[in-house]
Amino acid sequence: MTSLFRLSMLSTLFLILLLAGCGWFSEDDNYTPPDDDRPWVLVDIYHTDIQNPEDHWLHRDQYAYQGTYGFRQVFEHLERNDYPWSSFRTMPLSRERLQGYSILFINLIHNRNPDFTPEEVDLIIEFVENGGGLFVIADHTNVYRHAERINPFLIPMGIEVMYHTAVDFPPLYSISGRGWLITHDFADHPTTEGVEMISFKTGGPLDTEYGVAFSSERSFADYWDPEMDAGYYGDWQQTDPELEPSGPLNLAAAAEFGEGRVAVVGDQNIFGDGWLHVGHNFEFAMNIIEWLAGNEDTDTPLRLQPRAGHNIAMEARTNYYQAARTPNHGYYTAFIEANRNAHATTRITPSLETLNTDTLFFPSSDITFTSEYSHLNELEFEEDELDEIESFLRTGGQAVISFEANDIRHPTVQLLQRLAPDFEIHYGDDQVWVPGDEGSPDPDSPAGYFPISSPHLDVEDLVLGSRSFFPNIGDPDSNGPFYPEDYEDLPGYLFEVTSPWGEPFLDADIGGSTATIARRAVVGDGELIIFVQDGFFRNRTLGSNELLRPQASFRVNAIELLHHFIDYLSSATE
Repeated sequence: MTSLFRLSMLSTLFLILLLAGCGWFSEDDNYTPPDDDRPWVLVDIYHTDIQNPEDHWLHRDQYAYQGTYGFRQVFEHLERNDYPWSSFRTMPLSRERLQGYSILFINLIHNRNPDFTPEEVDLIIEFVENGGGLFVIADHTNVYRHAERINPFLIPMGIEVMYHTAVDFPPLYSISGRGWLITHDFADHPTTEGVEMISFKTGGPLDTEYGVAFSSERSFADYWDPEMDAGYYGDWQQTDPELEPSGPLNLAAAAEFGEGRVAVVGDQNIFGDGWLHVGHNFEFAMNIIEWLAGNEDTDTPLRLQPRAGHNIAMEARTNYYQAARTPNHGYYTAFIEANRNAHATTRITPSLETLNTDTLFFPSSDITFTSEYSHLNELEFEEDELDEIESFLRTGGQAVISFEANDIRHPTVQLLQRLAPDFEIHYGDDQVWVPGDEGSPDPDSPAGYFPISSPHLDVEDLVLGSRSFFPNIGDPDSNGPFYPEDYEDLPGYLFEVTSPWGEPFLDADIGGSTATIARRAVVGDGELIIFVQDGFFRNRTLGSNELLRPQASFRVNAIELLHHFIDYLSSATE
């Protein structure tokens, strides 16, 4: 044997060991679950590897699309609650590979991966017919050629993925644009138990009689453009009513087939880490898994099991989902950023939710709805909700009230009157605002970068910016695109206000005087924190693109403050 041949053999062996260490040759490809009563889930990473729960997840250093919308949190919750899972990555499906599994999970198919063979199509149909559960994630407009690859086994089960985008309209049925949908319309089905609202981030409709979630009557299906390689989107217009049917459209479906069950959801990002905790996306995913496993009658459903880490619930009904909205007044990027924190789960709740909640967070809004949607300006807390909030707080919970001192809306006033009846804001020349006063304070807004201090948070060397950075928005370090004219009428980020209520929590040094950012107090056995100015947590500071790594100093400081605050919330309730 020549030295060159030996070297080649050793190099090949080293490469195999290296690939094995990287997970490319996974023992899970041949793993058979033990013979126990737990419902095992088999994850397909052979036909598609995008956003899979092994390789992609949201964390502090993750700004890539794949990681931001990976499926890790869904499968970690399943594993914590006796729904173990395995995957196959290097070989196609076989009857032996499916042995012992209750559910087959097929994420959005990608055309760079192998297609399903006719034998695999038959195996999947056979698996469901014989009692298995099939969970398929689809998306819009045959993107990645997924629909044409999965329809051969879905159509026999009564579900067809359409080559369309589901289009609906804000503010009632969309969070942003015409593709980031909200729906409140569901069939009476085990998969929708306890589900009030789910949200797509651009998905597609299904042709089926087994729909369980629906768009509005005003919606329509926008047909794909196969020439648009970037995503196969249409033109977002209903130009051909026959080809582009009107709503309601099926956004998700659940059907029984033979002795088994199949569920299809028309959007991938709905269950990705970055969007999983909007509305009841998480609850919907857990219900689907339990139904597919035949466990829908369990005493404590998966959706009601506590989520990982410190649980923060951002109430969204009274401010109509501002925490998920991308315009300047929203908190979209802060919400995504909060879920990069490994020690906490932050969710946006369509109604007040205190179960499995450590911190109730009440963001505000400075948007005013007009015309037919003006009734959204009149949203307020019901008396029983205020009772529940006060009880939650006094029995040991945390509550955070967040708003801007120059624009205080009625729901915020309700919370202040109930939870902090002696709360005051001082501003200007000895002017005082108390909850219930007509209008809002009109404080001055200084220009500059200002150091902050806190007896409770680690904020050393952090500064918050006000109007002084507006002229520099075009700098490469500012993570554009931003345009100064978009900011001309916006309020400042820091105001010259103080509050004597409670004790200091976060202050800013604005040059010879101190401005209050937040105060805290013990209420009963709980803790109440009131932010009287939160512009640095809004999109006008953090931007509306959650995939851009912060570089501009005013963003970096605001995001660091956000994470220090979450660290405090988590540690304060340990």
